[in-house]
Amino acid sequence: MASLRGEVSVEQDGRSWRLVLDFNAFCWAEELLAPASDGEAAAGTPRVTYADLCRGFAGGTLSAKQARAVVWASTLRYQPETTLQEAGDLLSGDVGLLARLFAAASPAPAEQEQLGN
Repeated sequence: MASLRGEVSVEQDGRSWRLVLDFNAFCWAEELLAPASDGEAAAGTPRVTYADLCRGFAGGTLSAKQARAVVWASTLRYQPETTLQEAGDLLSGDVGLLARLFAAASPAPAEQEQLGN
């Protein structure tokens, strides 16, 4: 069975971070990126989904706000007090972090074959 869970450890500014990109993290990122009100939704502020985040990363169109949201959400399992500022600082200090997170959470080639991808 294919899994959607990847862990990455980072040392930055004297602090150890353990990030987990899994289904929960994607849900937290979706919640953060959701329109703040019905008015925003009616005004055309798009709703960001799990699929949007995956396609955005794969296609190189993930916005800075979306990238920070994914990193922030990935910290919450082990560092639930993480701020958006800290998530942005993590990305600023390690530009390859997002790529490592998505790679760690991606199914292995054998698992992908089982999924028919």
